[in-house]
This record gives sequence, structure tokens and C-alpha cells, in this order.
Amino acid sequence: MSNLETTEAAAKAVGLSKWFLYRNWPNIPAAYRAGKAIRWDVEALKTWMKAQAEQAKPDSSEGNR
Repeated sequence: MSNLETTEAAAKAVGLSKWFLYRNWPNIPAAYRAGKAIRWDVEALKTWMKAQAEQAKPDSSEGNR
């Protein structure tokens, strides 16, 4: 695990809004809750984002519909 960052720093590092991260932190495996604070493993967040992008890509065998 790399350094844990604040929501603001993590959002800036990956190009997302703070609001998006706050709103979706329970569904993102790179988030760690410590009391009221949420900290982010930025490298894990980037890996998660890549995986989400791969899942969202259309299957090339389907062609354009």
C-alpha cells in the first residue's frame, strides 16, 4: 500500500472531483475510513479506474449497433 492521501489530494491526482470520491467511497476499494476521515491509496485508485474503464469498453465482436 502506498501513502494514503486526503480526498482533495487524491481527486487532484486522478482528475476526479472531490464530490465524486465522497459520494462513491463505499464502492471504491482504494478508500480507507479512519474515524470520520476518508483516506485514499492513489495507486490503487488508479488501478481501480483502469479496471472500470476496461469493463465499460464495448466488446469489439459486437460491432456498431
